[in-house]
Amino acid sequence: MDTIFLKIAMLINDWVHIPAWANVDRNLFFSSAWQEKHSITSIKQLSVVLQGLTPDCLLETEENSVHRSMAIRVPPYIIARIDWNNYLLDPLRKQFIPLASDFESDHPMSDFDSLSELNDSPVEGVVHRYPKKALLLANEACPVYCRFCTRSYLVGPSTLLLNKTKLTKANPRLKKAIEYFSNNPQIEDVLVSGGDAYRLSPSRLFELGSSLLHIPSIRRLRFGTKGPAVLPMKLLDDDEWISTLKELAKIASGLRKNLDIQVHFNHVNEISDLSRVAIDALLDAGVRLRNQTVLLRGVNDSCFELLRLFNKLVKLNVEPYYVYVHDMVAGAEDLRTTIKTACSIEKQIRGELPGYLTPRFVVDLPGGGGKRDIHSYDYYCRATGISVFSSPAVKPGRQFLFFDPLRDLSDEVKNAWLDNDLRADMIRSVLHAASLDVNMNPL
Repeated sequence: MDTIFLKIAMLINDWVHIPAWANVDRNLFFSSAWQEKHSITSIKQLSVVLQGLTPDCLLETEENSVHRSMAIRVPPYIIARIDWNNYLLDPLRKQFIPLASDFESDHPMSDFDSLSELNDSPVEGVVHRYPKKALLLANEACPVYCRFCTRSYLVGPSTLLLNKTKLTKANPRLKKAIEYFSNNPQIEDVLVSGGDAYRLSPSRLFELGSSLLHIPSIRRLRFGTKGPAVLPMKLLDDDEWISTLKELAKIASGLRKNLDIQVHFNHVNEISDLSRVAIDALLDAGVRLRNQTVLLRGVNDSCFELLRLFNKLVKLNVEPYYVYVHDMVAGAEDLRTTIKTACSIEKQIRGELPGYLTPRFVVDLPGGGGKRDIHSYDYYCRATGISVFSSPAVKPGRQFLFFDPLRDLSDEVKNAWLDNDLRADMIRSVLHAASLDVNMNPL
């Protein structure tokens, strides 16, 4: 175990204010195996662990779990970092632990597979939407379940609201995926995600990484993980996993290819001293780190909060890469923001950081249109909350629609969205305006 990690661990006692863990040994608490074993998986379990730190509204949330598309899984490390004296507004609580008071009805156009990944999957676990890059869903497990997960149709156990899609056995499925990449030499970039690359065993990590790197046409390989934000101790006590990553980085370097890790920090409170040491471990392994952030209402939807996050990441040599407008997944409507909000924040941030460290603000289009710059809409009707995008390089000739949350619209328009005929009229009207290349609602 890293000596710097041990020194930092000796200075941290975030967990002692949590009644159920007040007497947990320091070395035990900072064990990734203990964290995994004691992760919170229900509101009732959380109430027992907190033992009176919060009111009974947590139990009310459990009774309203029918509204959840994502199960709950939160490591003790994150539970200890939540400010339970201000839990209603805490940015970590909002991401991982739903309250009944948070609930908003889903937008009528929301979907569990909002990006139509299943429709762009030529073989199981591969999403091939862009001409030269593809996504490999290696697993369906994560160290934490985010309420806003774009892959809620797949990740985690089924809920009362949603019966999840499940991947078949890994060996034959991943073998077919590798064959697909080998037979499609136009693919130069592969992102391995899921799920979370953190949950790949060292042997699976090496098998996948080595196989992909040795495909001649693949020039860039990326692994996606939220691990450094929610379970940083794994990179400091799982020597085999980090050694495997180092070996893959050597292979990539020898082949003159790129090996990157895409991490996922949404708020500066997710960056602890342990996160810093974990990030250093990844950098020492020889990989480049990029961060993707989801724009979340009440968590980071301001220039101030995002700049706090980005400036901290830049100091840690993590490149701010993407800021995603929250996808239209069911069960997390309270966290969505408008296109207007994203555009406004992007304008304020641009110029605060060097150009190459300024993240791209994008919307991943419902229906499989791919990522588009938020300012690149063909038409945006603020009154109805409908924006129209085109994606010539991905699906030429098609138009894709994104929809702002209903909460930000007038009562008249909200009611219209609940009427099938009026809804269809609004969509037709906006598509017609887009075809005329007229934007009556410039930002």
